[in-house]
Amino acid sequence: MDISKISGEHLLDLNSIYIDELLGVSAYSPYAQPCKFIKESYLYSCQLPSKIIEALYDFRNYSNDYGVLLIRGFNVISDNILTPNDNFSIPDACHFYRERIISMVGEQLGYLVSYKQEKKGAIFQNIIPSKEHEYHLSSESSKSLLNFHTEIAFHHEKPDYIILLCIRPDHDKKAKTFTSSTRRIKSYLSDGDISVLSEERFKTGVDYSFGSKHGEKGNGRIVSVFKINNHDHICYDLDLMEGIDNEANEVLKKLAKAANHAKCYVSLESGDLFIIDNNRAIHGRTSFTPRYDGFDRWLLRACVLEDRVKLESVTAEGNPRMICRKF
Repeated sequence: MDISKISGEHLLDLNSIYIDELLGVSAYSPYAQPCKFIKESYLYSCQLPSKIIEALYDFRNYSNDYGVLLIRGFNVISDNILTPNDNFSIPDACHFYRERIISMVGEQLGYLVSYKQEKKGAIFQNIIPSKEHEYHLSSESSKSLLNFHTEIAFHHEKPDYIILLCIRPDHDKKAKTFTSSTRRIKSYLSDGDISVLSEERFKTGVDYSFGSKHGEKGNGRIVSVFKINNHDHICYDLDLMEGIDNEANEVLKKLAKAANHAKCYVSLESGDLFIIDNNRAIHGRTSFTPRYDGFDRWLLRACVLEDRVKLESVTAEGNPRMICRKF
């Protein structure tokens, strides 16, 4: 089911809503001075049209049945800007309007953060295909399926929201970002299944980018899949999670089937801003074939935490937005 074809509170088309005057040249670089840039962006965000502010407010406070918010119609690219060939290139560094969009939205949802091990701690991350990682369980992959997962499910400070800004889709428009929300998943599970999934009987696995080179299952902390007192909250990774006993593993198989029954997808287009509630929805991505010609799929990604208090003992000195927990 293509959620971009279904009307509802999960979808907002900007149409004639004009915000370009809020995306002008910044006094700061989001890479050299991220905290100042983000503060400046937040102040601009208070001037966003009420339709956008209201959609973000409702999503933050109530989520929705799909656990995602798709905002279509941002102006994000000129034809002469090439997809970067590495994660740390900064195309069109004079304007930073793509980073501005993400900052304005992210700071309305919470607090933009980065992770030291992920893309060298960059807050704004190019998600582009890499020849070296085509088949890895990594955001840089292309020819392998990224299966259902909670973003960095193993982490104590996992993000509450993932923001994906599509700058350029893949050539063949084959890549689909798919999701499954807990509100829909639970209808395919029994009360007994949900009860088991709400117990701390599941080992997470540490991601490739955080040092787990071979995609080893169960080398992370033990968690419950559903939060004990809130079954809308999920922590799950199909490829890297395992149960600590046979019953837990059997219920994980049921969960995988339920997630597929409840699956939705979107083919992201240039100018789409896709926000995933990382507590209430799991996500993945189908495979696609890159050409490495300067016009490959290109997303800009950022992570948001709602509770800044979580960060007080784990951020870098001098950088209150970089999480440095070791694994």
